[in-house]
Amino acid sequence: MPEVTCGSCGKVFWKKPSRVTRATKHFCSFECRKKARVFRCEWCGKTDETTIKGARRDSQRFCSRVCANRAKSEARRLIVRVQCAYCGQRIERQPSRLRKTRLQFCGTDCKNAYHSERMEGEGNPRWLGGTTKYRGADWKEVRRRVLERDNYLCQDCGLPQEISLFRDGLALQVHHEVPYRDNPVNEMDNLVTLCVRCHMIRDAIAA
Repeated sequence: MPEVTCGSCGKVFWKKPSRVTRATKHFCSFECRKKARVFRCEWCGKTDETTIKGARRDSQRFCSRVCANRAKSEARRLIVRVQCAYCGQRIERQPSRLRKTRLQFCGTDCKNAYHSERMEGEGNPRWLGGTTKYRGADWKEVRRRVLERDNYLCQDCGLPQEISLFRDGLALQVHHEVPYRDNPVNEMDNLVTLCVRCHMIRDAIAA
């Protein structure tokens, strides 16, 4: 018969092969088996028999729900004082919140302002080098000619100027197919008339 080791006292003893394969832990006596089921409550210190079965038996920490709730309440009282990452004001936080993120804020306003400042310019992962409203000295004249060429109609959805003013509150726009920052010349072949919504769609696709 195979030899096994007692999971409680460490004694080596013989056991039937059929019983060896049916169990993950082996005990030489009932007293050793009973000792293996006993644990100490982390809150009250009471020694009790575990109510958890199987491999999770060693994970029981409290003897009752009352002790578990009291331990959690005590953990919530542990307060750590840190600084707001934006305004520097001293705030109180629980240790569990500090493990989630190193950045702590005193309120939503500071959090939004912090991320807003860091998402501007090069801090934004979708930043393409910046834009400017200046399109050259001849922009007004070239823009008028493009609108007349396209009959004041959006070249993607066919929306006329009047409907664009009524729907979006804005006139039709003239779009550079090759961005002005890459080719700072207002060539007629590179310009197209678009409504506000179609212009946004093209910019999103280009990004």
